[in-house]
Amino acid sequence: MKVPSRNRSDNGLTCSLKLCLLFLLVLIQSGEAWAQLRIVPNESRNFQNEQILHKSAARTAAALDLPFFDDFSTAKGTRPDTAYWMSGSGVFINNTLTNNHPSINIATFDGLNASGRPYNSTSPLREDYNDTLTSQPINLSTRAAKDSIYISFYWLGRGLGERPDSSDFMSLEFLDVQGNWEETWKQQGDIIDTAFQQKFVKITEQKYFHDKFQFRFRSFGRNSGMYDMWHLDYVYLNAKRTSKDQFMADITVRNPLTSFLKGYSAMPLAHYRLDAAKYTAASVATDVINRNEGPNKFTYTFSVKDERSKTVFADSNYPGDDIKGSQQQRVNIPIAPLPADTSKRISLRYKFQLLATDDQNPIGDLSRNDSVSAVTNLDDYYAYDDGSAEYGVQITQKLARAAVKFTIAKSDYIGGVRLALVPFGTDVTGQGFVVQLYDDNNGVPGALLKQQAIAVKYPDSRNGFLDCKFEEGVLVPETFYVGWLQLNELPVSIGLDRNSTTNGRIFSSLSTTWATADELKGNIMIRPYLGVKGPKVTGGLEPADDWGMVLFPNPGNGVINWKSNNLKKIDVYSVEGRLMRTVVPQSGQRSETLNVPNGMYILKSTDGRRSFTQKVVIVK
Repeated sequence: MKVPSRNRSDNGLTCSLKLCLLFLLVLIQSGEAWAQLRIVPNESRNFQNEQILHKSAARTAAALDLPFFDDFSTAKGTRPDTAYWMSGSGVFINNTLTNNHPSINIATFDGLNASGRPYNSTSPLREDYNDTLTSQPINLSTRAAKDSIYISFYWLGRGLGERPDSSDFMSLEFLDVQGNWEETWKQQGDIIDTAFQQKFVKITEQKYFHDKFQFRFRSFGRNSGMYDMWHLDYVYLNAKRTSKDQFMADITVRNPLTSFLKGYSAMPLAHYRLDAAKYTAASVATDVINRNEGPNKFTYTFSVKDERSKTVFADSNYPGDDIKGSQQQRVNIPIAPLPADTSKRISLRYKFQLLATDDQNPIGDLSRNDSVSAVTNLDDYYAYDDGSAEYGVQITQKLARAAVKFTIAKSDYIGGVRLALVPFGTDVTGQGFVVQLYDDNNGVPGALLKQQAIAVKYPDSRNGFLDCKFEEGVLVPETFYVGWLQLNELPVSIGLDRNSTTNGRIFSSLSTTWATADELKGNIMIRPYLGVKGPKVTGGLEPADDWGMVLFPNPGNGVINWKSNNLKKIDVYSVEGRLMRTVVPQSGQRSETLNVPNGMYILKSTDGRRSFTQKVVIVK
């Protein structure tokens, strides 16, 4: 059992306050009492109720023969390929939780079961066996120790996730002829190496040479979420091997392709077309790895296609290059802006495909790991993230705020915001928080343009988004900010993509002062999307007049201010809809003390021609 008071530091990541299950990466503090933002493990992969199938998983019709090889590149979605592995495993197949894996895709072990729920949500500090990955039966009945059968694999502790403690471990077990599982390899936690390690285990004992031999990997650690993380790749079992048999006639891709866009991972198509050359990256890139000890050559193809219209924008062969043995090489593929067309939305699939002789490998067809593709959506929204939440971000103080900076192609109307909510600790379903839009004030959030209360509702699947749709479009300038206000002691967690850089665009505040939060090292998964003009806004862009009707500060101490010269009336309603008071401004008046209790209020202001509604939080 872990000791709650024990602290541990690791390359800027601090794991402390385990009694509260808080994974603290960042404390953004100063004499101005800025809000703290913290990163927490993401306790979600899929929230649908699914049966755990470890004990009842079906085997293949017949036992497999040697060789056995899987690098998880053939997995469909997030589950292991059942041609090689028993169904029902809790491991998570992904290509984002490490960045130096042997080939595309890894199997990640943590404290989440097959349905994405914590194995134990009632005893946060309890440790036990967590994820298990069990092979399909393999026929070794015609084999013997003289055949020199080895299993090799690559393993890594932590990656981009949480580091295992010294009491945690990952193990490999063999199934003997009597049906007993025997531990044959074990790696304790507290690993300091950041590179994948290759391990060889030889099968020598006669009890393993039977027609239903299996092996399995297991992790041991906390059962309460995405903690004590291990990663597995490139599992290979075969005869006539040695412990020095570390090379493979395999050229493979590894990391995801970089974004097709410059600065964003997605943007509205209408905005992209304003200057396609400006918003198109010069190239996209991935890594090619030669897993053999000798040099080799490779060529490749690259294609770009709209999955909606099936229009092909590019499909070319490239000569490639030489690559040294046991080396990786970055490949940059030049891309061109998309031509103008009549599409309203584009789902752009771009694919990199190696052309190699992997299909002639003696252990089988290894061309399975020779391609990688990505999708860039040119739709109605802006995004920085890649759609994958490795962690969650929380505001630690009640009534504190966080915001993300967006610089868009032109001033436009925002119809709402999509947020990737992830559960952590206490389930806060139904709890309210406030989505907010701000204009720019010399590089930090300025006047509040819009805020709307919304209740927490977790998505039905990993990396899903909650939609906060505004009652009417909100006009924003070219630089604006999207964020949220924490209303309660129990925080809301928003997904954090750690495979992208922040670049000074995340801010936090407890009072009226904003501070940057670059230490987060990632992008908060919050996506503003375009909407129609507000029904009560007349034609044309009228930012000065519209914004002048905004009441500020928000949150405030009960005194409201405004900039408009034309306000005729301000009605103050409770969140239940009860009229609390009415303010009728006198000529030249720019502020009023509301004299209402602390809480959230709906303020409706009008100039006799239009009305403007906003929610305001009062804290005295």
